[in-house]
Amino acid sequence: MDLLSYGWTIPLFPLVVFAVVLATGRLLPKGVSVGLGIAAQAFVLAFALAAVALTQHGHSVGASMPWITVGGFEATVGFQIDSLTAVMLVVVSFVSLLVQVYSIGYMEHDERFRWYYGAISLFTASMLGVVLADGWLLMYMCWEVMGLSSYLLIGFWFEKPEAAAAAKKAFMVTRFGDVGFALSLVVVWWGSGTFEFEGTRHAIESGAWAGPAVTVAALLMFMGAMGKSAQFPLHVWLPDAMAGPTPGSALIHAATMVAAGVYLVARSYFMFEAGTLALSIVGTIGTITAVMGALIALAQNDIKKVLAYSTISQLGYMMLALGAGSLVAAMFHLVTHAFFKALLFLGAGSVIHATHTQDLREMGGLWRKMPWTCATWVIGALSLAGIPPLAGFWSKDEILMVAMHSGRVELVIAGVLTAGLTAFYMGRSTLMAFFVKPADPERAAHAHESPMVMTAPLAVLAIMAALAGLFNSPVGGYVFGKYLGHHEAAEPDLILMGIAVGVAAAGIALAWTMYVKRFVEPDVHLRPRAVSVPLTGLFWIDRIYEIAVVRPIMAMAAWSDRADAVVDGVVRAVGAAGLAASRGLDVFDHKVVDGAVNRLGESVVESGWRTRKLQTGNVQTYLWLLAFSVVVLVAVFAR
Repeated sequence: MDLLSYGWTIPLFPLVVFAVVLATGRLLPKGVSVGLGIAAQAFVLAFALAAVALTQHGHSVGASMPWITVGGFEATVGFQIDSLTAVMLVVVSFVSLLVQVYSIGYMEHDERFRWYYGAISLFTASMLGVVLADGWLLMYMCWEVMGLSSYLLIGFWFEKPEAAAAAKKAFMVTRFGDVGFALSLVVVWWGSGTFEFEGTRHAIESGAWAGPAVTVAALLMFMGAMGKSAQFPLHVWLPDAMAGPTPGSALIHAATMVAAGVYLVARSYFMFEAGTLALSIVGTIGTITAVMGALIALAQNDIKKVLAYSTISQLGYMMLALGAGSLVAAMFHLVTHAFFKALLFLGAGSVIHATHTQDLREMGGLWRKMPWTCATWVIGALSLAGIPPLAGFWSKDEILMVAMHSGRVELVIAGVLTAGLTAFYMGRSTLMAFFVKPADPERAAHAHESPMVMTAPLAVLAIMAALAGLFNSPVGGYVFGKYLGHHEAAEPDLILMGIAVGVAAAGIALAWTMYVKRFVEPDVHLRPRAVSVPLTGLFWIDRIYEIAVVRPIMAMAAWSDRADAVVDGVVRAVGAAGLAASRGLDVFDHKVVDGAVNRLGESVVESGWRTRKLQTGNVQTYLWLLAFSVVVLVAVFAR
């Protein structure tokens, strides 16, 4: 039997780890929880690599079974493994494995160490379920479990108010997007009569399902993707999610939750291609998100917040590519981004672990103390900035090229602008953390390199961040695109490539002159209030939500609470009246009814008691009574 036919078992391995941790709690030795988690991910990665080898040339495997049958309605669930699935399996399992190895050092002294590995395993299992599902129904189920998993990880340190608030915010915002996903399932079933990807594809391609309903279903599905992949305006949860453990943040930002939205659009791409409106909206939202995220990142001083807004921007890049009509470019950037963004988050964790601060303004001079972390961080930062020949260069160039070929000039301009902004804020954060004069000499003096269990994953990810781009480049023969079934690769646009690289280099050079050479005053770009206020205020989007959504809901809740208090008052008054009436009836019952009955009974008893005295058993008494009675009778009748 084909190895791929056992694909449905893959999510079970990390799921079993979660179940074991949940069932045993503190009884499970730390080493066992780590060993189980890493072993499960290693097995999944081995299967994923085998799946890549076995799904070449369009080969795929799938199976399904009935889940619910009611009358003429039958819903099935199953799995399918094709080239797109295999790519995602590699990304998810590879990054998750390295995150779990890294976490041995980072989370070593946390009292909930075991539970952390359980939550990470559940998160990975749910993402694997999303990737392996052969239809939207099962995908939606795993999608919701992933929302729960993110809640558990973001709120891992729930004793901190900011972590608890961030977990709730992420849960609520992504749930809003999931409403769209749920509604899209209704439209898909109504239009195609099935929840399976291939069945819906056949219905669209055969013309059995066509018209505006397909566009509506696609846009509702995109609403779900907007929530998970933090697209404007549902991006507000992602920066706050930094309140969780940094390795968990790396997993969320690189390979699981945020990647799920892009994967959903990619998996459903035939629906988006059926109507140009849907793709146009995807491209527009992606463009806004890419530019907005990069602009806000310019003003961040928290090293994790810089990376968070960078993730938002890069996810926008992926959606821009999908909107421009290229699934390959979007997925290629998803893959390269997973490597260099996981690298950067784990690098940030290494810095935080050594300095005990997340504020870039309190860092500096760390390159001498942390050479491995610094070297790998620089590779990740340059890859994210799109500097050749690193992975990010090839994937960003591909996106700009497809945007140019789509004829939408605004996408190209936004893409180039975002590339420049990205290079600047990554140059800024890199220089402030590692190369400028230490802002706190004592903190810098106590900084130290992280243990090998943390730096080894950084080295592996640095290699991938440097070389993974070659898989879809002229050097690599565009293997990635051909693997996904797109055999024609467009020739590189050298002029556009040169402009993008030049803009990125200019961004890095500007950061160097500002923060190292100080030819320009540091953070001078934030001096004008017209710039600093919207950037530090996050373009007032959170404020708008606060005024337009949160406050009205809280006011409604307060009004409902007051109305409920009135209802409770009435209920309590009725209850008190009933209680008083029952007490009165109780008194009447005891004093009147029971009293009369008891008195009658007592009278009978008393009469009986007195009457019984007539029966003494004394013969003389009876003779005297008899004589007395005779005398009375004679006296009465003698008259």
